[in-house]
Amino acid sequence: MKKFGLVFLLLFFIGTHLSAQNFPNPFRYTEQNRMFGGIGMTWIDGQPYTTFTLAPELAIGKFGVGLYLQFLMDNENNFKLRTDEFKDGVGWLRVFRYVRYGQKYDPLFVRLGMLDLESLGNGFLMWNYTNASNYDKRKIGMILDADLGRF
Repeated sequence: MKKFGLVFLLLFFIGTHLSAQNFPNPFRYTEQNRMFGGIGMTWIDGQPYTTFTLAPELAIGKFGVGLYLQFLMDNENNFKLRTDEFKDGVGWLRVFRYVRYGQKYDPLFVRLGMLDLESLGNGFLMWNYTNASNYDKRKIGMILDADLGRF
């Protein structure tokens, strides 16, 4: 039990440190790899689970991919990892948040999947839009920015 308390406190302080930082501008350092994460608790069918989440963003040149790795550990069964979401291969598709080509404000920018902090025009019509307010009910979105020269 002491081990659990120590691990919980360590993860709590790491999660607090990660969430206390300002949300980064997604268009500022898009060629760099980044890591987000958190820790929490959820209840599934009346059973408590500790959630440990990692959300890396990997960039390779003009291409990039965002991942969402959520680990559910059973609190009542020695923190055994829950694998029900990954049966039949469907859960593996949930790991991908988005794929993209290019950077915002490049002549060609395409992003498919989860949209974060998106604006339409100068932001008057739509500002800080996201299509994934709930992870379990997220939708697939697409952004296409193309500079055609005259338009």
